[in-house]
Amino acid sequence: MDTLPKKIERTGDALRRQSATLLGRTAQAGRAFAGETVDATRIFARFVDREARGWAGYAATRRKRAVTGVRELFMPRALERQALARMQHALAGLHARVEHRLAALEPKPRRASKKR
Repeated sequence: MDTLPKKIERTGDALRRQSATLLGRTAQAGRAFAGETVDATRIFARFVDREARGWAGYAATRRKRAVTGVRELFMPRALERQALARMQHALAGLHARVEHRLAALEPKPRRASKKR
């Protein structure tokens, strides 16, 4: 059986060894965490940059289409085309009504009367 001072000394030595191990492993984990964080940050930054470029391209394309659409809408040829298309539609309706009315005014063929 150990004496009390010997027991305290052994416990102190074991405690120092375990403390050194804990500190060493904690430092190693901290370095690994820092390295992983740096890598994850780089990956995230590349992702954000790629997405930002994608959105910028999308916005530019949409703006270009909108400007082109508005420009074409207010160009004289576009206005003329729109007006002519509406007139064509209206005239087609009138033509159909005139044809119907003419057909109604045509004399009906008489049936041959039966002679008895």
